[in-house]
Amino acid sequence: WQQRFKKLMEYRDRYGDCNVPRDWSENPQLANWVHMQRCHYRLYQEGKESQMTKERIHALEDIGFGWDAQEEMWQQRFKKLMEYRDRYGDCNVPRDWSENPQLANWVHMQRCHYRLYQEGKESQMTKERIHALEDIGFGWDAQEEMWQQRFKK
Repeated sequence: WQQRFKKLMEYRDRYGDCNVPRDWSENPQLANWVHMQRCHYRLYQEGKESQMTKERIHALEDIGFGWDAQEEMWQQRFKKLMEYRDRYGDCNVPRDWSENPQLANWVHMQRCHYRLYQEGKESQMTKERIHALEDIGFGWDAQEEMWQQRFKK
């Protein structure tokens, strides 16, 4: 456990977070280990048999490890969106933006999930995410946002 934990700290120092991609080819053992820590944590939380301990939980949390991989990814993309806004003055990431296609797709998916949320359908959108996005000037209608930008010019 300590060897993998040390590798995770090295990953964090190199990339700035503990979100090792599940399919990371550079070190698939570490990627699997990170995934298993989250699995063992869930078992621990449910009171089931697990290799997770309080000490391990504290050690992982102390280096910034997040237990919810999807939420961690959402927060990373949100941070990138704020950087985009600071650089370009808006949150209208072009759908075909080659500089960061993952961010472009994420922005598109936020609008899709928002529509589903508004329709009462299953969605990854939450009230908290809506507020966070709106607080930085995110618009839910991409076409309307583009029209407003052109109108201001």
